[in-house]
Amino acid sequence: MRVPLILGRYGGPLRRDFLRVDDLVSARLAALDTPSATRRLFNISMNQPMDYGRAAALLTQTRGLEPVDIAISFRSNWFSNAQAWAELVWHPLTDLEVLIERAWSFERSSDEPRRIWYPG
Repeated sequence: MRVPLILGRYGGPLRRDFLRVDDLVSARLAALDTPSATRRLFNISMNQPMDYGRAAALLTQTRGLEPVDIAISFRSNWFSNAQAWAELVWHPLTDLEVLIERAWSFERSSDEPRRIWYPG
């Protein structure tokens, strides 16, 4: 079995924001508990962007999956959560290693339909 290694417009591994729903919920709860956050906007994201190269390396190391390069025309982009960290005293608890492990360990129930979503 192989794992896609998404390469961005400039040839290096793509880096993008990912976030687990439980981290998003904890950020929302922190905002609700912070009166000064009323009507304010915050970037809610991982501490570091999800690096497809690092993800592929983790999957090679932990699952024996070999990467296959997939070149796309998109650029890397991600957001800073520094304002949420400082003002909401919030940070995500899920790092890349946990994100990858949970995703690859997930088992869909037999009665749930499979849907394929755009990966980038």
